[in-house]
Amino acid sequence: MFKQLTLPNYIFERMIGFSLPKRDKIIVISYEGIHELVLGAPVMVTHDTLHPEGGTLYDSQSRILSYDNDKFKIIGLHGGEPILQSNTGEKIHLDKQKQILRIVQNDSKVLLNFSYEDLSGDWNYATFSEDFKYVFLAIPYNLFIFQR
Repeated sequence: MFKQLTLPNYIFERMIGFSLPKRDKIIVISYEGIHELVLGAPVMVTHDTLHPEGGTLYDSQSRILSYDNDKFKIIGLHGGEPILQSNTGEKIHLDKQKQILRIVQNDSKVLLNFSYEDLSGDWNYATFSEDFKYVFLAIPYNLFIFQR
């Protein structure tokens, strides 16, 4: 089963994209700057407002952010490559019309059924993390994180 992580009340106003975790850290690019989230209990956030929209550190064509001596693949406004199936066959189903995120096992057992509200109607992505420990649902005004 997946449990939703509690995030701080305010991280960003409108997101451009997010990275998959590296060492339990994700990067969010917003119109305000770059935000680093360290996943845990509680989720810790730092804000770098020196690089709105990622500044010169973000290449929207390749969707790569070069930040803090590392490179992050970004999923969001400019596209991306979500991981939609886990190594054990669990699948992510994102119904954008009904605004429902569902994670289903091979035997059709529903592991997560999450309703959300998308105020933008722009882009949205759901993805497993590379280690399949997390599931992310990102829409321009919200980020939802679920952990096993």
